Amino acid sequence: ESLEGDGTLTICVLGDDPIVQVIETLQGKSVGSRTLRVRVVQDISEVSERCHLVYIPAVERLYFPSVLPLFHDRPVLLVSDMPGFAKQGGAIGFVWVGKNIRFEINLAAVECRGLKISSKLSGLATSIIRRRGECGGL
Repeated sequence: ESLEGDGTLTICVLGDDPIVQVIETLQGKSVGSRTLRVRVVQDISEVSERCHLVYIPAVERLYFPSVLPLFHDRPVLLVSDMPGFAKQGGAIGFVWVGKNIRFEINLAAVECRGLKISSKLSGLATSIIRRRGECGGL
């Protein structure tokens, strides 16, 4: 099944984390004309080409170095609550600001994967990382 394909957007969550229960509430919801599908994968080898967004919980941070190269040239949004995630090459990293959760966006990581972030979403970010460079080096 291709990324363009069947009218679904697939969110893949790596490992068992309490966030899975929250993300699973998105199952079957619509975004535009596409339906959300949630897959929980236990191992990086299960992250397939069917994933449009991969969420890597901070508890799975040991996987991150092996995950990043798998997606450097694919249109997959990498998201995590791992400290420093966006600065290390992830697309969107959740960060705590006081008692509130916010997010950082790494525009280079997004653009290298052929993706775009809306100006509305960018405007909500606590910081935008604009580091340029070789996409494979992110």
